Amino acid sequence: MPVRPTRAEISTVRSGLRSDLEALKDAFLRACDRVGVVERDVLIAGFRIRLVAAGSRLLDELWPAVAHRAVTDRPNLDGRGAGEVADLTISLWDSASSAVPLPDIPWMGAPEDEEPRTIRVARGHDLRMSYRASEHELVALDDRTNEAFLWMPGPDRVSIHVCGAPFLVILHWWMRSRGVHPIHGGAVGGSGGGVLLVGRGGSGKSTTAVSCLLDGMSYASDDYVALVGSENAPAALSMYCTAKLDPAQAARFPELQPAIRAGSPADEKVLAFVEGFMPDRVIDGFPIRAILAPKVTGATSTTVQRLRPAETLTALAPSTLLGGLPLPDPTAFAAMAEAVRRVPGFRLDLGSDLSTIAPTVRDVLEDQ
Repeated sequence: MPVRPTRAEISTVRSGLRSDLEALKDAFLRACDRVGVVERDVLIAGFRIRLVAAGSRLLDELWPAVAHRAVTDRPNLDGRGAGEVADLTISLWDSASSAVPLPDIPWMGAPEDEEPRTIRVARGHDLRMSYRASEHELVALDDRTNEAFLWMPGPDRVSIHVCGAPFLVILHWWMRSRGVHPIHGGAVGGSGGGVLLVGRGGSGKSTTAVSCLLDGMSYASDDYVALVGSENAPAALSMYCTAKLDPAQAARFPELQPAIRAGSPADEKVLAFVEGFMPDRVIDGFPIRAILAPKVTGATSTTVQRLRPAETLTALAPSTLLGGLPLPDPTAFAAMAEAVRRVPGFRLDLGSDLSTIAPTVRDVLEDQ
């Protein structure tokens, strides 16, 4: 369940903030000199994102969640050759693989002493940086040059949250000024339209999404999707092709076992990569025809009840705004409020009989 982090923000630009960015860039280049460069492109919400990694180990940990968005017509590393110009470039490295330590970033303090829920943020004109102690992740974004950086201690310390939704903070910061908002929610349906699944962690979004996937519906995500407005209807676009379930949930879907990421601690959620499991059911996105707020009940069958727009927004907004994103984003709230104004909302009362979930979701779609 997403929890509101404590925040230790640096609300004004240090005189050396851009120097900190240059130090990150220099460390990244030194890491590349030591272990080589791996480059891959993904297309997310219509934007071409170039991932440039020092070595492959960290990128290989993060890649499965975005592999379904891969594009292959990349330019050569020297900048020549066929290919498209990237809208955003994310450079990433880890110290364990490259033996290049994180440079001294004064506003971070001592990361190893940080309270796990603390998010430290430095921000200013065209430049943002963040350190999330719980995820061992430092990110930086230069909006002026459309360049971003990500550092982690090592590939063996990537949390399930980062593995399932990599680059989330960077994409949130960069996309929001372009009218695209990563929101905490799942999305299933078809090319003609689908449903947005919303609610806090543990509400049943993943159970609903996986049930619909296994019943033949197309799948965009169960955790984070990109919300985009349009003249006709808001749309949900796929960012990460992951399913995140607690072990008891996962045990109810034996079909998912081949897709589950190995090595998760017994007390944590498990992560399944749908692209490697049912790639034909992975979809780029669709217009949102209904917003469903799942709720686990003691009933046997799944039923729906209509919600007022305010009730739908209450189910949708808090887990996005108070989750793992470092800075409050009023533009995201406005986008979500507009979505619930234009799209009907329903409470999806989940029954214990999993076979009743997908037909109920289909009935909602057919009625819209």
